[in-house]
Amino acid sequence: MSRTVGIIFGILLLILFGSACSFVDYSNPTASDVPILIQQALRNDQTLGCAEARRAMRNISSIDGGVDALIMLLQDEDPETRVNAAMFLGDLVADGEIDLDDNAGLVPSLLDAFHDGDPDVRVEAVEAIADCAARDCGINVFGVTVCSGGPQAGFIRAIPSVVTALSDVLQDENEEVRDAAVAVLVEIAPLARTEFTNVNELLAVHGDFFIRLDAAMNIAETGGDVTLAVPVLIDGIENGETFLAERDDESLNLEYYPIAGNCAYYLGLIGRDSVDAIPEIALLIGSDNVTEHQNALDAIMSIDPQGKFVTHPMIELLSSDDPDVRESSAMILGNIGPGARDALPLLKEIVENESGTVRLEMESAIEQIDIGIK
Repeated sequence: MSRTVGIIFGILLLILFGSACSFVDYSNPTASDVPILIQQALRNDQTLGCAEARRAMRNISSIDGGVDALIMLLQDEDPETRVNAAMFLGDLVADGEIDLDDNAGLVPSLLDAFHDGDPDVRVEAVEAIADCAARDCGINVFGVTVCSGGPQAGFIRAIPSVVTALSDVLQDENEEVRDAAVAVLVEIAPLARTEFTNVNELLAVHGDFFIRLDAAMNIAETGGDVTLAVPVLIDGIENGETFLAERDDESLNLEYYPIAGNCAYYLGLIGRDSVDAIPEIALLIGSDNVTEHQNALDAIMSIDPQGKFVTHPMIELLSSDDPDVRESSAMILGNIGPGARDALPLLKEIVENESGTVRLEMESAIEQIDIGIK
């Protein structure tokens, strides 16, 4: 008998709690229902009530005080509730269900959650900011384009505080939190305007080489502290192929190919502040890769058109076993003109032993340098 009673009691409990999705008036949910709606919407079963909960959450903006109630859950004592609240906020903004212009407190509240004691909450809060950027700015975040619309003022206005908060998160003790912050910074950098330089300078010292490289390339194109960018780009010339091999990612190979030549190109964009890179760039002259070779030539002339620093590296290359290298170095010396006068003795000494285009380039270089001196 007692066993029968127990079974009946268990069935009643199952009915009572298993149908928890039926405890809300879905036709007219209130802000106080939001915590229950979240729990119900996340249930794995496909009961009608749970489907209604999910539908209610998608339309949370129509619930009087619903968004504010969801934001308040970021401060709930239960960490799982805080995680779920951040997740829902990000998803709902990404899907356009929450308008940041009408809910100015949403982004600041997510930024406050960056300091939550639970790392899972911090990760979810950072990723929710990514969702806000994606929805409002129409950009690609984490490989998925979730909105094609233009920027909304609600997120654009918050970018300075977002960048500042994310820069602090780069020092988080949890690696997953740090990685999430980097991913968001990389994506919002083009939208940060006055903060763009700061974002790239933050990322230029990141532990991941390819994040540093992207930041260095951005600095070369848009400005910033080039003293951070130049060493990264030099490293790319010297060790880029090794880094690519270690990563073994075909998409990276395609994106950065040829990596040394691309680094030379961006060093050329920086110009004279890349003078320390001349010896490394010079090594690319005569490369079998046409892009590397041409980018190296262009970069050297951009960095040191007067030949103050490049002349002696080019003089050394005149003794190369590779005729293409000798020809290219002679061409650069000729373009420099009188500033390359230190190259004249060697040019005049070896030109008689050359033939074809190498000889022609050396004769031209001698003439250009001599004319400039006279």
